[in-house]
Amino acid sequence: TSSENEINYTNFFFDLKDKGLEGENLKMLICDGKKAIENAFLFVYPNRDIQICTVHYVREALRYIKNKKLLPSIRKQAYNLYKAKTYQEFLNRLNNLKKEYQNKEPKFFKILLKNIDKTLTFYNYPGKFHSLIKSTNLIERFIRDIEQLTRYWAGFRDEKSANRVIYLLVERFNRNNNSNYGGYSLYEFTHFS
Repeated sequence: TSSENEINYTNFFFDLKDKGLEGENLKMLICDGKKAIENAFLFVYPNRDIQICTVHYVREALRYIKNKKLLPSIRKQAYNLYKAKTYQEFLNRLNNLKKEYQNKEPKFFKILLKNIDKTLTFYNYPGKFHSLIKSTNLIERFIRDIEQLTRYWAGFRDEKSANRVIYLLVERFNRNNNSNYGGYSLYEFTHFS
């Protein structure tokens, strides 16, 4: 049940806090929009921002498109909403999308507009970080890389050797993604003010 999930997530965040993530510099949670995760996070770390992953959010809304012939055009425009440099530009693009398709696909727009404000939190932060914080895709890929490598090297001698490999992964991640995300490393992203 969702209340059990919320309890599990709350315990998870308390565990992070007990392990040193006090939260003085913690600004937001970027998540896929599950209410249990949001509630648990805000219970343990109140007064922080929530950013719902724009990719997950749009993908969910697109499932409600009835006319599959419209899907490619709506998909492209819906994802392009979040490429807007400013909040106002986002609203202009959204209004254009609504004018063109709202009468044809009302269920899609009902889902799309339901919690859309939580997908726009990234506009409250410096523009140079928008591509990093509007989606969970980057961190999900990083976690997949760690899982893949640690599965390959399942026989770590001890925790120290596992940590060394993970450190090397972070370094590789920073090197490979530096140019894709405005030249910012994982460290710079997680320590901006």
